[in-house]
Formats: sequence, structure tokens, C-alpha cells
Amino acid sequence: MTRACNSAGDEQELRQAVGGNGDCVICLREKPGGDALNVIQVIEGMSHDRKKKRVDIPLLMVVHNPHDTAVAMRIVHRAFVTASLKRFHFDSSGGENWEDHDPRKKQMMDVLRGLYAGRLWRHEKTGIPLFLRRINCLGLRQKADELSLEGFNKYFTEKGEYDLEPEFPQDKTPSYCSYLLPTVAPKQIELFVIWLTFDGESYERLIGDNGIFTVDSYTRLLRQIKAFDLDLASPEGRKFYHNHIESDNSIIAPDAYDIVIFQGDQDAPIAVEAGSICILQVQSDKEHLSKQSLWFYGQPEEFYLILRYESAAAPKPASNGFVISNDVSHHVEMASP
Repeated sequence: MTRACNSAGDEQELRQAVGGNGDCVICLREKPGGDALNVIQVIEGMSHDRKKKRVDIPLLMVVHNPHDTAVAMRIVHRAFVTASLKRFHFDSSGGENWEDHDPRKKQMMDVLRGLYAGRLWRHEKTGIPLFLRRINCLGLRQKADELSLEGFNKYFTEKGEYDLEPEFPQDKTPSYCSYLLPTVAPKQIELFVIWLTFDGESYERLIGDNGIFTVDSYTRLLRQIKAFDLDLASPEGRKFYHNHIESDNSIIAPDAYDIVIFQGDQDAPIAVEAGSICILQVQSDKEHLSKQSLWFYGQPEEFYLILRYESAAAPKPASNGFVISNDVSHHVEMASP
């Protein structure tokens, strides 16, 4: 049952009880109680444009299908985001691809490629992509157990990208949205790259004008959807919630969830506000990457990251977290406490 907020103070009190503004995604089974993909890693990048009131989110997901049949999954986001499926390129300079048409997107993907060069690379002989998972919830240590992404980019035909369709319409105010992803073949590991964007009224709901906003784990997002979004949802959205989200056996808990905040807007850089919990700030050993991003390892179930727009006149240091090597050879211990 949702609780109605009768005043701004009442809503703020409830918001403090259940979480913040809310970003990140919730991973769902295609059918409650049905076969589930293993979500090995989620990497969520975020680029905030305060002037245009827009946020771009490159979302990378490494998923494994352990079953004997093809399996699909959904992602859910608060408010309304557009979503398109992209082809991942290990080298942005290698021929025509979707990044060539937008320098801002190319810059973001270059940062992600740089940050994860030590965990996502091609086998020297076979060319098959390999991925190195992190086995500690805070990512302090890693184990040399590379996963072969043999299903890599198999859901594409001739197109390098295509738009995903939302699963239900919005009402007057954007509430929340869901997208069904392509199926993953039996016993395969796949890397999804999904580009999400929100602006307009969705930006006002999730970011607003006060300059402080949050990134929340999926458990906090579930509470926020129930508390704030269901009353705004269309009849189809409320029905979808009851059919696909409300059940305890609907949710897929990611093994690891990383956040990368891009520092592309020089007029309004992002800083970390005090009060974040269950999340570790880390830093690349490459100076150009650490200057362009804030990088975090979240505890998937209950992290809470508080951010703010900073004045360009007095920007904060990019990061003071644990330093992580980007060298592919540093597999066993990429960071130490």
C-alpha cells in the first residue's frame, strides 16, 4: 500500500525514511518465479548536464544464462528514461560506429574503456572478450577467474544499435518505466550496453534544482517506487507493478554494482556529499581518468550515494579513494586496503 504525501514536509520525511531521489536500475526476471539470469556485474555511468537538465546513462551489464533454454530479463528505472541497445567497441577509433556521431558519448565510453581495461579485454589469440569479476562486495581484492563472453554482441544483426520499447505508457507525471532486454542463449555470458537518458519532468523528479541528489541500490529503489511512484503511474503501470515487481521472486540481485560519475560539465562538476553508506570510492591510477570521473564500488543491496553539483569556482578533488591499476596484467589484486 502506498502512502500519500500531504505536504512537502511530509514527502521529505517519507523520502528520508525510504531513501533519496533514486537512480540506478532494478533487474527483474521475465516472469516472477521463472528462470533468472545471473547478473554478474552492473556498471552504471552517469553524465549530468545541469544547464540542459538532462542525464545520460551508459549502462553495462555482464549477464550469464546458466539454463538450457534462452532467458530474458527486464530493467526498471524510476521516472521515465529512453533506452537504446548499443554495440560495445573495444576501440572507438576502429571504423564507423554509433559513438562517432556524438563526441560526448564517445568521451564517456572512452572513460569506461579506460577504467575497465584491466577487467574487460580480448583474448590475444581467439579475440573472444574476457571479463574479470570482483569477488568482494567492496571490490578490495580480485581473483584471476576470467569469464569468456562467448555470447558477445550476438543479439545484433546489421545495426549497431536500436531503441527499446517501454512496456507500459506513462500518465501525466512520469512514474517509473520498464524495458525487456533481448534473450541470452543457453549457457552463454553476454555483455549488454544500454544507453538511458532522462530529462524534462523526469529530471525535475530525480535531480531537481536544489543541487543535491542520490544514487540508490535496488532495494532502496523498490521502496521509493512503492512510496512515491505508484500513485503517479498509469493503470498499466500499476498493473505491471503488481504482476512483475511486487512478488518476492521477481527481483534479480546483481553480484556487483559499480557507479561512474563523469565530470564532463565544467560549469557544474559533481562532488560527493557526506552521508553516503555501503559504497567505496576508488580511483584509477591513470591521472586523466581520475580527473574525468568519480568511481565507486557499491554493496549491491543497500548502498546510498549522495552527490551534489559543485561550484566551478571551487571544485573538489576528483577522488580520494583506493587506487586501482588499469593494467590487464594486474588480475589478482587490483586494489588493496
